[in-house]
Amino acid sequence: MLRNQHLDGAVANARVGYEGRLFSLLAFWNGTRIKSSPEYFRTGLPSLGSNVNADSFSVEPIFRPTFSLLGEHSMVLGAEYRHKFIDWDYLDGTHAEDYFAVFAQDSWAFNKRFTVLASGRVDKHPLIGFLGSPRLALIFKPSPASALRASVGTAFRLPNQAETYLELAASGSMSTNAKASTTARIDSMPERQP
Repeated sequence: MLRNQHLDGAVANARVGYEGRLFSLLAFWNGTRIKSSPEYFRTGLPSLGSNVNADSFSVEPIFRPTFSLLGEHSMVLGAEYRHKFIDWDYLDGTHAEDYFAVFAQDSWAFNKRFTVLASGRVDKHPLIGFLGSPRLALIFKPSPASALRASVGTAFRLPNQAETYLELAASGSMSTNAKASTTARIDSMPERQP
């Protein structure tokens, strides 16, 4: 049975970044310090109150070179580091995780109507290991105001810390087995005008 919880504490975040034509750097921090207790509960039942202390820190440098070779290329090359920490009464202890990723994308406009977009990302999850996510798209612009896009790729969603470590009798099945999914789609979208 779910109960309304009274929360007392703080949730804070900070974000800082630099963006230039060729290089950008983004860093953020999210922090949670909360004590929860039920608004109402019957005598004799557990209160389900808890304490949560959590931090997430991420830094992401990105390099955006452009060049001409059989058309115009706009690339995005980058990496990501993320550190997560959680200390929550419902978990089996304190947990800290470090995530790493590298990614690359090339947008190749070989004429005014056709662009090929190829990208890939490799993530290293502390419990799952290495996961790759390639993607390929062909964009056709029949007019300056419209575009058709056909794409195929794989993606995954990393489990969050509650899904990874939380064990409640009332919870559903949780797994640390991330599975990549393959998608293919065709989109028609209006082109954005600056």
